[in-house]
Amino acid sequence: MRRLYYALTFSQEETNKIITNVNILEDNALQIKPIPENSIHMTMAFLGEVEESMIDELLQIRDEISFAPFSFNLDYLDSFPDRNSRLYYLGTTRSEELYALQKTLVQKLYQH
Repeated sequence: MRRLYYALTFSQEETNKIITNVNILEDNALQIKPIPENSIHMTMAFLGEVEESMIDELLQIRDEISFAPFSFNLDYLDSFPDRNSRLYYLGTTRSEELYALQKTLVQKLYQH
């Protein structure tokens, strides 16, 4: 079994901006342990523990989705599941393109 999710990655320029902001958070006494730079992503659908036999089908679902490039802003810091958690994330205000992409992904997952 593998723990899987679908995610978007960021350009190097955007990743650098995220790292800069994370460094500011660390410098201001938030006790965080940032994920490695090569793991920075935006989760679109969390699948959890998945059988190895499902991976090819999940890759096919990914390959069925196409979309035009779009932009969105990461504009707030929150924690999961609550503020006492040590799991923080950067959130985004509503982006129609981002939510449409996520909706398409979820629909395809349910179809399969």
